[in-house]
Amino acid sequence: MGQSGSTRLGVKKYQFTNLTNSDVGYAFKLTAGGAGVARLDWTTGQVTLQSGSVTIEDEGVDAEGETLPTMTHINGVHLSAGVVTGTIDVASSVASLPQRKFARTGKHVEVLNTTDGALTGETASGTVDITFTTSGDSITVFVLADTNA
Repeated sequence: MGQSGSTRLGVKKYQFTNLTNSDVGYAFKLTAGGAGVARLDWTTGQVTLQSGSVTIEDEGVDAEGETLPTMTHINGVHLSAGVVTGTIDVASSVASLPQRKFARTGKHVEVLNTTDGALTGETASGTVDITFTTSGDSITVFVLADTNA
């Protein structure tokens, strides 16, 4: 699954110098039914509802539908939000991983965070909370990780 060169994530094409250690790829979609918070565990890839009304789709499995293994490093995170009418706040307990706020964007927005070139992979620990304020807002999260010690 490792990636070198360019690849398409969401609707954009990205250039990577080296993500060849990645052996896990997974994605999930969150849609707000109102205000609410969902939490991603970086080690397990599990997403849980913390409060409010958020629908979680495709959680807990990789791109092939297999149960996620325990991950040791996060190599890249891609966030794709549709037109945001309220606010979506993405707050990770790991400083080098996504800390983003999408507010009344008026258009589709994509953001890529990668440890490519800066680190050999951020240690997979901690969590990320994704907080919604408005019903109908959604975000898709795609993660490239590895299980290498």
